Amino acid sequence: SFGKSEWSMPHRLPDVRRMLKGFDAVSLREQSGVSFCKEVLGRQDCTLALDPTMLVARDFYSEMMVPRGPNGSYVLNYVLDENPLVEEVLSKVVKGPAEGHKVVKLTLDDGEQTLEVPNWVHAFREAKYVVTDSFHGTVFSILFRKPFICIGNKSRGIDRFASLLSLLGLDDRLVTETKETGAVSAPIDYDSVYSRLNTLRLESRAFLEMALAPKMADVDV
Repeated sequence: SFGKSEWSMPHRLPDVRRMLKGFDAVSLREQSGVSFCKEVLGRQDCTLALDPTMLVARDFYSEMMVPRGPNGSYVLNYVLDENPLVEEVLSKVVKGPAEGHKVVKLTLDDGEQTLEVPNWVHAFREAKYVVTDSFHGTVFSILFRKPFICIGNKSRGIDRFASLLSLLGLDDRLVTETKETGAVSAPIDYDSVYSRLNTLRLESRAFLEMALAPKMADVDV
């Protein structure tokens, strides 16, 4: 995943083109990356595929979880980089669709203990509403069918967010400095979202099977 539509290291292009030739298959998480890979890096066979975390059903994550961390219904604030929009969105959430719910801030490391993956996943499953600027925060909001708002994080690459949300018909959930936050109270039609998601899963799995088949044939099992 390039994450951004602009390439910031033109002096590296010859090396990247050469090294990409050594891969049997190439997939990207965002449409702009596919275009760049084809037009600039010379891999005409690259394809768009879902992030691997989305290729399994949420039951997979439920089985790996531990019942620790925040419980009950709350607004989950999972923001990696401070942004003035965060407080504005949170204010609208607790006055609207999640009125009366407390806000729980999720951090990967509180200075004493690093959060374990099952606890991290658990926090998304239990949330009433999610506000995040994280790509995987967005992914797990979708996997657990949560109402959410994604704060556009340009420093971490906004293209992967925009591409995924567009594919799933969730463009309005992405908020930036120049975009209104009116979608905060809008419901999400997850039946429609999952219809699209399941199609994308089939396409992504087909790509992986095609890409891995020649190698798996050589594996002695």
